Parts: sequence; C-alpha cells; structure tokens
Amino acid sequence: MNTRNILFLIILIIVGILAIAGACWYYRQTIKSLSQPAPQIQTPPPQDETANWKTYRNEQYGFEVKYPKDLLIDSTYGKDIIQFTRNSEVAYSIVVSELFGLVLIEGVPRPIESLNLKEHITLNLQQRCKESRLETIIWTPIKIGGLDALQASYSNDDCLNKYLPWSAIVRNNQVYNIKLIKGSTKEYNQILSTFKFIESTPSITVISPNGGERWEVGKTYEIKWETKPAPSTIDVALYLGPDEGLLPGNCYQKSTNSCEWTIPSTRINQVTGKEEPFSWIGERKIKAVIMSGLLVGQSDESDAPFSIVAPEE
Repeated sequence: MNTRNILFLIILIIVGILAIAGACWYYRQTIKSLSQPAPQIQTPPPQDETANWKTYRNEQYGFEVKYPKDLLIDSTYGKDIIQFTRNSEVAYSIVVSELFGLVLIEGVPRPIESLNLKEHITLNLQQRCKESRLETIIWTPIKIGGLDALQASYSNDDCLNKYLPWSAIVRNNQVYNIKLIKGSTKEYNQILSTFKFIESTPSITVISPNGGERWEVGKTYEIKWETKPAPSTIDVALYLGPDEGLLPGNCYQKSTNSCEWTIPSTRINQVTGKEEPFSWIGERKIKAVIMSGLLVGQSDESDAPFSIVAPEE
C-alpha cells in the first residue's frame, strides 16, 4: 500500500470518529433538552373590573354593594328604596320590603312570610303586568352575599321584560330585591357579585329624658333617642312607664330620632275610647321600641326616672 492510500485511510478514520462523536453529542443534548420541563408561560390574573368602583353602604338594612363611578345614588324614597341612576334614568334598583300582611294565592289568603321567593317575585310581577304570561320566565337559583337567592330572567312577554332580571334574597325576615331597569346585563351581574351583608350590633338608646329631669304638665319637651346603625328614618314607638302604655299625644311611631311631646292633663280611656281627665304627675320613664327595619324589636328606656310635676302658678 503506497503512502497516498495510507494517508487517505487515516483521514477517513478520523472523519468517521468525528462523525460518531458529533452524533453522540447531539443525541445527549437532545435527551437533555427533552428531560427539562417546558418553560411556564405566565398569564396575568383576570382583571377585576369592579376594583375601582364606588361602594354604597346601607347601615339600616345591613348591606353594601359596589357600583360604577358614573352612576349616582338616589335615596329620595328612603333607605329601603335605592336607585342607581345614569343620565337621569334609573339603571338599577335595590328595594327592601317587609314580610307582613296577607295576599291571595289562587283565591286563598296566605301570610306573605310563608311565600317562597318565586311566589314573591311572581306576585310583584302580576301587579305590574296583569295579563302577561308568567310561565315564560326563566328561574335560576343563584347566590347573593353567600346566601341562596333566586333570579327571574328573560321572558318573551314585553311587559315582563321591563322588570327583568329580578333577583331576590331573604334575610332577617326582609326581602332584598335587586332589579335591572335600564342598565346592562353584564354590569347588573357585576353589581350582584359585589353585594354582601354587613354585620353589626343593632341598638337603640334613650337620650332624653334619661333621669333627674323635671317636666311640667302643659309644657312641651323634646324626647330624644339614638339608633345604631344610624338610619335616616325608622319607626319607633314610645311608652311611658312604669305602666301607662303608649305615650299619649303625637309621639307614636315617629320616623325620626326625636319627638316634641306636650304633657297633657287627660288620657284616652282604653275601654271607652273617650278622653278623660288624668294626672301624669309622678316618677316616670320613657321606653323606646323599634317597630321596623333591621333593628325591629330592639328597645331601651331611661336609665333613671324623671319627674312630671304640676304647672307652676
């Protein structure tokens, strides 16, 4: 074998070795890359579109809810009827209704507190759309504030659709009705998702008279009390102790935190219904009892007796 052939063979062997080494390196790199976990693609968390909304808080009925910044709050009709308006039109509303009285269901009188939510919504819709086909309503169980609720949604009846969706929930013997009027379904559901009940310790406290006062028959005095949470209006019945019952005069069931009382020299006979002379002179206390709203049944009385005395000559 001549020198040229030997050189060619050596080069061929070297190329073969390099090829085998390269193949081995490539194989090892491929196995290594396959054994490594795929890089994780970081996806940003979904944006909370309600994060920068305003918050409405209702201490009287114990709830709060978020609403878009461009909506205005209208509570002209009281704390139990809250309207959210946009461009002077009502977009959404929250109405809190008491559970009392009787209604006719298929001709049979029934107390409202025995109604379920479907019957409650149906009864209200019947009053607004007397000839409408209620069977076309879609009923959906939902959660509001973490509690079971019911939503009435789309109907092919034109009148009914003016009042739908309508969601309702019962808490503390009250019905919370949340309605879409002229807003959007998406925004309405977002508002629903932010609705929650707030916990508080309700109370009422008699401020005046609270003991030691000296009030004369025939003169006018201001009776004051305070409620917590502090509602703008609430029904309060005032009693005169120790055992005279409801306060005589114009202070029965006052929807404020005070009442002016002119001490009379007569009373109404509870048997005959007629006015008769009576002396209120003596040691008395005022007892205030809440008659409506979230605080119903709470009461307080003067810490100590006050004196009702005869008019000075």
